[in-house]
Amino acid sequence: MRKNHLSFLLIACWCGTLLPAAPPAARGKEFGIPFFRYYAAKESGGGVQNWGVAQDPRGVMYFANNAGVLEYDGVAWHLIPITN
Repeated sequence: MRKNHLSFLLIACWCGTLLPAAPPAARGKEFGIPFFRYYAAKESGGGVQNWGVAQDPRGVMYFANNAGVLEYDGVAWHLIPITN
C-alpha cells in the first residue's frame, strides 16, 4: 500500500509541474474573451483580405488590403488607393 501511495504522490507532483503558473503581473487581473468586432468588406470599403496592419502615434490603424490601404480612426473607414 505504501508503494501505491508514493507512486500517486510522485505522479501528482509531476502533473503539477506541467500546469502553467500565472506570471506575477497577471495575478489579480480578470481573464476572458477580448472584445472584438468583425467589419465586413462592404462596411470598410476595402477588399476581403488584409495583408498587414500598423498603428500610428495618434492611434489611427492602417490595413494593407487588396483594394489599397484602409485607414480606420475608430469611427470611420477611409480607403487610400494605391497603384500596383
